[in-house]
Amino acid sequence: MRGQLLIGCVLAVAACLVKPLVPAQAQSEDQTRARCEDNNPDISIEGCTALIQSGQETDSNLASAFYNRGKAYHYKGQIDLAIADLTQAIQLKPDYADAFAGRGYLYNGKGQYDLGIADLTQAIQLKPDDATTFVNRGNAYDNKGQYDLAIADENTAIKLKPDYAEAFNGRGIVYDDKGQYDLAIADYTKAIQLKPDDADAFNNRGIAYDNKGQYDLAIADYTQAIKLKPDDADAFNNRGVAYDNKGQYDLAIADYTQAIKLKPDDANAFNNRGFAYLGKGLYDLAIVDYTQALQLKPDFVAAFNGRGNAFSHISEHDLAVVDYRAALALDPKDKSARRGLKRLGAAP
Repeated sequence: MRGQLLIGCVLAVAACLVKPLVPAQAQSEDQTRARCEDNNPDISIEGCTALIQSGQETDSNLASAFYNRGKAYHYKGQIDLAIADLTQAIQLKPDYADAFAGRGYLYNGKGQYDLGIADLTQAIQLKPDDATTFVNRGNAYDNKGQYDLAIADENTAIKLKPDYAEAFNGRGIVYDDKGQYDLAIADYTKAIQLKPDDADAFNNRGIAYDNKGQYDLAIADYTQAIKLKPDDADAFNNRGVAYDNKGQYDLAIADYTQAIKLKPDDANAFNNRGFAYLGKGLYDLAIVDYTQALQLKPDFVAAFNGRGNAFSHISEHDLAVVDYRAALALDPKDKSARRGLKRLGAAP
């Protein structure tokens, strides 16, 4: 999976003079505020909640508490709670650029791209020199297929921060999605030069090489991504695809198996391993994997076609026809399913 940026940094706490004696109540409030800003999300949630419930905070301080608690919920994967807190922060402080930027990032992650773009645009209006917000809005535009707008945002981010590896990586993703693989590779390479330990950039460059049919270069990049990030299921899956493309099915199966171990709900990895088993003539194993892929993703056209092909190879023609027709029902333009039905002499 391609890397994504995190919400911006924790708000800074204004420095104050340290006096020999601090009243107990003030000391307790300072400790609670420090917990709210702690990097440990559980500690942060506890501290911010105490501040929010105290009834003694100004609107500005409450906004900061909601913002920090929203960040903590985000780190814990509780996205809806994070969005709710960032919304509270914005209501309390309508010019809170970081809260708009954070909520926009989260909306984008949920696939609500228009909401994400609206929030990120508001954040840019409030804080026009924040390169990260431009990268995140560029990512949202890319997800919508609005590539020129995405590239414009990545260009602005690079202009604001010429050594920003994430902006080069983000622009590379857009070029890759546009099919401009050489431009994508150039940007990924620049990102790697700026940040040599960026596993995502290696993984992304591997995808671009794969798309160009340069499988050995792709495998080298995926291998480096795995070295830097050994628990990256996507890098294992992607390397498996490159091995598949070279006809090295055993190596592909080993990588898909590792991807599944790391990410057991990944329908793509099961589908891909099914394809590799199909290539080796292990049709029963292929059927098992395609079936698992369909349980995880019931509208997976490629898995219906793959399983149909496997059924066809073991002369289970009726079952193959059912799968090809299921693929066509999901995508009436699917050529693979039509070819399968034609091969079996069956009507669509």
